[in-house]
Amino acid sequence: MKRVEVVPVGMLKRYLSETVTANSGQTVHQLLDDLGIPPDLVAVVMVNGRQEPKSYLLQEGDQVKLVPLMGGGQTVRKEKMVA
Repeated sequence: MKRVEVVPVGMLKRYLSETVTANSGQTVHQLLDDLGIPPDLVAVVMVNGRQEPKSYLLQEGDQVKLVPLMGGGQTVRKEKMVA
């Protein structure tokens, strides 16, 4: 079977502690299922430096970077200035 390289980013390293290889010929969504990564946690899929949907069919030699949802932060309120 032809192979692809999978690179987890941030909190997704909880599911994959390092870069792994996986089979090509499946969609990114199928890959996530096989790896035990909940698809909803993956906000961005980068394949060979380009953003792709989870329906993208993996090809031999692809490098897949999985980027998680970002959480946290602070809402900044803008106060109306009165002169």
